[in-house]
Amino acid sequence: MFQLKQLFTEEEDPFAQIQWEKTDITTKDKDGNTIYECLDAEFPADWSDESRQVVASKYFKESRTDGTPETSIRSMIHRVVKAITSSGVEQQYFADDAEAAVFSKELTYILVHQLATFNSPVWFNVGVAGVKNPQVSACFINSIVDDMSSILDLAKVEGMIFKDGSGSGVNLSPLRASTEKLKGGGTASGPVSFMQGYDAFANVILSGGRMRRAARMVMLDADHPDIEEFIECKVKEERIVEVLAEGGITPEWNDPNSAYIHAKHQSGNNSVRLTDEFMQNIQEIVRGYRPDVDWKLVNRVGGDTAKTVSSKALFTQIAKAAHACGDPGVQFHDTINNYNTCSGDGEITGSNPCSEFLWLKDSACNLASINLDRFLVDATTFDTTRFKHVVNVMILAQDILVELGAYPTKAIRKNSISYRPLGLGYANLGGLLMHMALPYDSDEGRNVAASITSLMTAQAYLMSSYIAARLEPFSHYEANQSSMSDVIDLHYSDTKKLNKDVLTLQGVAVKAWQDVTGIGLGRRKSVEQATGFRNAQVTLLAPTGTTGFMMGVATTGIEPDISLQKTKSMVGGGLMTYVNPNVTEALQALEYTEEEIATLYVQIQEKGHLEDTLLASEHLPIFDCALTVPGQTRHISVEGHIGMVAAVQPFLSGAVSKTFNMPHEASVKDVERALLRAWEMKLKCVALYRRGSKMSEPLRITELKQKTDVRQIPQRIKPPEDLPTHRHGFQIGTHHGYFHIGLNPETKEPMELFIRVARFGSTVGGLLDSYATLFSKALQYGIPLEELISHMEGSKFPPSGITKNPDIQMAQSIMDYTARWLRLKFLDTDSEVPAPSLSDIPDLSEDTCPTCGHPLVRTGTCTTCRNCSYNSGVCG
Repeated sequence: MFQLKQLFTEEEDPFAQIQWEKTDITTKDKDGNTIYECLDAEFPADWSDESRQVVASKYFKESRTDGTPETSIRSMIHRVVKAITSSGVEQQYFADDAEAAVFSKELTYILVHQLATFNSPVWFNVGVAGVKNPQVSACFINSIVDDMSSILDLAKVEGMIFKDGSGSGVNLSPLRASTEKLKGGGTASGPVSFMQGYDAFANVILSGGRMRRAARMVMLDADHPDIEEFIECKVKEERIVEVLAEGGITPEWNDPNSAYIHAKHQSGNNSVRLTDEFMQNIQEIVRGYRPDVDWKLVNRVGGDTAKTVSSKALFTQIAKAAHACGDPGVQFHDTINNYNTCSGDGEITGSNPCSEFLWLKDSACNLASINLDRFLVDATTFDTTRFKHVVNVMILAQDILVELGAYPTKAIRKNSISYRPLGLGYANLGGLLMHMALPYDSDEGRNVAASITSLMTAQAYLMSSYIAARLEPFSHYEANQSSMSDVIDLHYSDTKKLNKDVLTLQGVAVKAWQDVTGIGLGRRKSVEQATGFRNAQVTLLAPTGTTGFMMGVATTGIEPDISLQKTKSMVGGGLMTYVNPNVTEALQALEYTEEEIATLYVQIQEKGHLEDTLLASEHLPIFDCALTVPGQTRHISVEGHIGMVAAVQPFLSGAVSKTFNMPHEASVKDVERALLRAWEMKLKCVALYRRGSKMSEPLRITELKQKTDVRQIPQRIKPPEDLPTHRHGFQIGTHHGYFHIGLNPETKEPMELFIRVARFGSTVGGLLDSYATLFSKALQYGIPLEELISHMEGSKFPPSGITKNPDIQMAQSIMDYTARWLRLKFLDTDSEVPAPSLSDIPDLSEDTCPTCGHPLVRTGTCTTCRNCSYNSGVCG
């Protein structure tokens, strides 16, 4: 029944098909200092600079025995594939040595051709000389009980998880509230108090040893007596940061002396668990069907009611907190448990840090992701044969990893091996849809995404049934056959309801589910006995930050494109802007001529978008992105993001890691509506983030810098009616401008400044005039030029980006550029001119990297640096 096909490699060595080249990899910080270097690194010639940079700085490992470093992707892939294949042989996965060899070659081909990849801990740990028991899972769900030993043990367990490159989630609802009594007298500390200790440990542990902070998720049930304190805990810390920032302590995240080091609860994400009962109350209240409803908060000991609160007030409190700082997110408890394949063994009450792995407590999951755009033959043809084969190989490899891997506790090891949950997903959905010339926010786009997701999960379960036939089902399968069958039927039923998509994948997915029910559940007459399934779960959608860039994707996870014009790192250091190559593919699919495409490319480079160009108005939605650039009006709304997740969620074992970005001007009511809509559309989890809500973002930093102190004003020296000037033209990103510097006729020093920038309206023009006037008056009142420059250098706000000035390659704002040009022109040119990070490329989280200072890209609920590979999460 199960025979692994040799689809890609035939007889030759998969590495022999590759054209190899060597290059020097250099990563620099914002000041131009080298922070990582790998000389003569070997990569396939068609791998992008960004992919090479990420792999070399992130995944090349040193032997734990002799310290020999890796310098080739060839040796890195060989290290991992050899270890997995050898373990598969030991575990008797293969019929013979020939089948093991086929597996090894096919997996090697898949990895080196960027068709798919494993989660980061596999690359960190598997096959490394001197590492006997590698940690392979990115995601862990821990447990806790209400006693001090368990509370303290959790800190140790999380620390061991973090050090090997993974993340931890825990639901603290079993802990007594801060109002509950202790046996020996007094009251309990409460979960929020203990969160401070866990947060402190996480903040000092680099996940995987380098380039990656520890990642945590803390959950609390909505009926916990401390739920209000939990909701507010991060809001209070954000207010503390604001006060410190107003007192002169920088709020910039990447600064080692940032105000955020004094704030608690910064190591991870918080989520409130909401039930259908609670959300039904909210729905009826909002629609006016009933007045407000009391919501009981229940003591952990005894189960009596601690207090009652207003359901609507509690919901609004969640929305206000999310509006203020992005936390907490929400997890819909009953929706999650409707897809619990092992409900006989308990409810799902927890998740990993990014909320895509939802499973029983004390569990782990190893992740992998497929690069969807690699399977698109043309705008209307998706290669299902290759896709299903890659699913088969990756599921087999992931299942081998379950017992190859090490686990921090006996309970986690036992449950991981007993249930064998896997987390196969994909990346580059946004790139795929643009390549096909389909809008992300459209029925056509959602139908394609849903069909691909359904096919992936069906094929994964089918492969799981084949492995179960050869070995055995997961050990708790027999006790949970009924719930497993119910969930499989839900997936199958929802697939049959799908509208036919332009790739005609819906029919392929239906056929795959027929095979799953026929073979795995034994419903096919020709099947003598049901095989069962090797894995209780098989799929989810992770953010794929680092691993996505390893595969060379245009978009991470389920995300749409962030912008049409982007910035990427070069292997020798430095950044360059480029237009997303999917734009060309989309325009070709829309039958634009080469001349028209060239013209549109120039317009993207100049404007950053395609509004008010020769592009037909009906084609604009195809090029809508998650965020806007200056001068752009179109973007994908939060409803569009929710709609896409709702389209794919019915076909996943787990959930979708995604941050739902909202514009800065969104109101608390907008947040409430989005949360309610997410529940109504059967999302399992949702985290909303309003741009500019955290003090670390440029928008807030700019507001802070605009606050001025009252100072004694010296005597002004007015400029004469006629004075010599120096004119300088500049370009920052897509914006052109110039400024005039009026010079003192005697000293030839600046005493007046005028700035003009093209394509800006009267508001921005007025602001620039005001800035130039204030700058001029300051010079005339005797403020030293050095003093003014030092205060304006590093100002962060749009427009910013790559410049055409070889001496100032990047500017963080017009003010930053002006100050740095003045330093070069009029002050000591031998002094070092600080090179800023690029902060107005629209694919940013609006934070900068704490390692190198370059922009962070938001990937799901995490952030990733494309320059040095720093990642704030662990799910890829």
